[in-house]
Amino acid sequence: MLLKNNLVIPVCPEVDGGLPIPRTPVELIGKKAINQDGIDKTKEFVIGAQIALQKVIDFDIKMAIMKSKSPSCGKDTIYDGSFTKTLTNGNGITVSLLKEYGIRIFDENELDIACDFWNNSLF
Repeated sequence: MLLKNNLVIPVCPEVDGGLPIPRTPVELIGKKAINQDGIDKTKEFVIGAQIALQKVIDFDIKMAIMKSKSPSCGKDTIYDGSFTKTLTNGNGITVSLLKEYGIRIFDENELDIACDFWNNSLF
């Protein structure tokens, strides 16, 4: 419904931050975004998060639907930094920043809840 009504602004903070597609997997280790080769990609993740935040501000966005488990967009659960597909509690870098600004975050497994929130909000 949201996409059909042109109410979606697609973003990929990792690409916006300068990372290629495809890319070496990245997981958060503490507050650092480290790829599987041990290279620190935190700068690109922070730049991408800041670009996403600017879009939120520019378009007066109140909610976002993000990709679960991602080091950028994961909400509540992300990979633990061991590159063993082990999950831990936490948020991706972009989600953490958007939450600081009061943006309501959902992931792709919560589309029904996100639509209900949208339909019942006074934007």
